[in-house]
Amino acid sequence: MERSTHSTGWTCLPPPPPEPAAPGRGVCAMSTSWRDKQQPSLINFIAAFLAANSYRLNFLSISPDFIFNNGELSVAFIFETNWDCQNEGAVFSRVNMLKRQLKHLYVVVAVPTKEQNESFNRSYHKYGMKLGFPTFVPVTDPEMGFEKIVKIAHALGVCKQQDIISRLKNEREQAVQCTDSFLRVLTSIPGIDNHDANALAQAIGSIEAIAKASKKFILENTDLSTDKAETIVRQKVIVNLSYGLNQLGGLTACGSLLAAENIMSYYGSSSSGGRGGQRVEYGRTYVVRPKGRHQATIVWLHGLGDNGASWSQLLDSLSLPNIKWICPTAATQPVTAFGGFPCTAWFDVEDTSVDGCDDIEGLDASAAHIANLLSSEPPDVKLGIGGFSMGAAASLYSAACYAHGKFTSGIPYPITLSAVISLSGWLPCSRTLRGKMESSHIAARRAASLPILLSHGRADEVVSYRNAERSSDTLRSSGFLYLHFKSYNGLGHYTIPEEMDDVGKWLSSRLGLDRSR
Repeated sequence: MERSTHSTGWTCLPPPPPEPAAPGRGVCAMSTSWRDKQQPSLINFIAAFLAANSYRLNFLSISPDFIFNNGELSVAFIFETNWDCQNEGAVFSRVNMLKRQLKHLYVVVAVPTKEQNESFNRSYHKYGMKLGFPTFVPVTDPEMGFEKIVKIAHALGVCKQQDIISRLKNEREQAVQCTDSFLRVLTSIPGIDNHDANALAQAIGSIEAIAKASKKFILENTDLSTDKAETIVRQKVIVNLSYGLNQLGGLTACGSLLAAENIMSYYGSSSSGGRGGQRVEYGRTYVVRPKGRHQATIVWLHGLGDNGASWSQLLDSLSLPNIKWICPTAATQPVTAFGGFPCTAWFDVEDTSVDGCDDIEGLDASAAHIANLLSSEPPDVKLGIGGFSMGAAASLYSAACYAHGKFTSGIPYPITLSAVISLSGWLPCSRTLRGKMESSHIAARRAASLPILLSHGRADEVVSYRNAERSSDTLRSSGFLYLHFKSYNGLGHYTIPEEMDDVGKWLSSRLGLDRSR
């Protein structure tokens, strides 16, 4: 089955020669160039192809299945169907090799059963944690997988970049044409012989030299790269009036608001104060809009090496129609725990325990960024922060800053929190927390009234269950009395539907959500 066109077409390659493998595992050997006008037919074709061929494709023949580009490679996807891998080490090794070669790489994994999902989670946390990127996107069926691919491609702005680059070229041409016109005017001034030739020649010569230099500078220094295009996409602001934002206020200081599609939006990369006064560049921030009456907004923080896109998809599926979810992406920075390897992280970390060294500057910078994302929400909307793993640690640090009334740097904490959630996380700065809460009656009162949910798996080998217990004990002894600690037998360093259902019930109860649409 093959169809090909020129630069605007797509090509479906036949499956690779089969290698010995059990039936029911597969990777689709397929590539495509993204074009907006092709979207409906392309979605239908790929979805049908995946459904028809997922049972017989060879798992270990890993290559990019979908390539969305704008003249050069922008984002690639691997699609793994029917997860049942007996060679998980080899698979993650090949993925690791590909991620060094590709700017953006996502691995979409079809896990239709609970057993396959648990198998994938075990394999990822055994082999994939240290990859940082790519992002693994688990789905329940191939068709849903391709829908996720389309959403991610839209969110990355891949299909818009070519138009941006064309606009840059047009702007450069217009600038050059203006300079040429300017030169023609200068060199054709009438009556030049009737003036002081020396003075006029000197004046015209100087202006002409400047104009020629300007033209040369424009031609040689105009940036037509995709990086420049990405920057322009991020700076473009589209205000959705139905969102109830008359102005972006504090949000424009930390990022741009874009509509990715009718459910999920994202802010462009943003920056805030960081180490030694330097700006910290955060990644894209994805927004899941409330499907009902807007009663609460929660910033949800991903774990080490992840990004906001993967969690936004999961949160969008929860039965919480009155919550707006904001899912930012951390800055990419060297991480001590990975030997200095750079990946997305809310702060630097050496080990994931309450006894580890605390990166105060990084924690303060991320807590300020999170508060800034919530600062322009409507006054009648309740605010919360939650996260997984390192994101959970940043959430608990934000809870301490709120209760104390200021960041560790001494800058006042600007918002009021109504809920904090920690999944598989730990408490940073635990040694100094009690002293901060005992420093004032106001801090003690805020701590006692703040609802906190700690959720942790007893089989977690990344952030041990003992660290969760110690975090809970420290919070309680420091005055955080409105705390609920929920444990799950057999759960490792990942989340399961039961846990997310419990999160939804807890939020509905603590925030008084009516679940009306």
